[in-house]
Amino acid sequence: MVGSTKTHAAMVGPTSSIVQDGSRAGFIVIIKNEGSEDLVFSSEDVAARLLQGAPEKGSPLKVYGYEERLLEETKRVNAARGSEGANS
Repeated sequence: MVGSTKTHAAMVGPTSSIVQDGSRAGFIVIIKNEGSEDLVFSSEDVAARLLQGAPEKGSPLKVYGYEERLLEETKRVNAARGSEGANS
């Protein structure tokens, strides 16, 4: 998906062509600002909806920002390390 104006361009693309059931889809958002002013963008500016699957079709999906996913992954890794230490 691509959007464009004279001073800004945005592109959204999936990180994978296949998403397994129960897993998360990943997307890359690229924004090019050729304007004379700063452009402020955050994950709060993004909305997503489920296009397939009943009865959830059309349901809004959670959009995670980079920092939120980084914190979640750090907690997951630390928990895994803790469980490894308990099994030693």
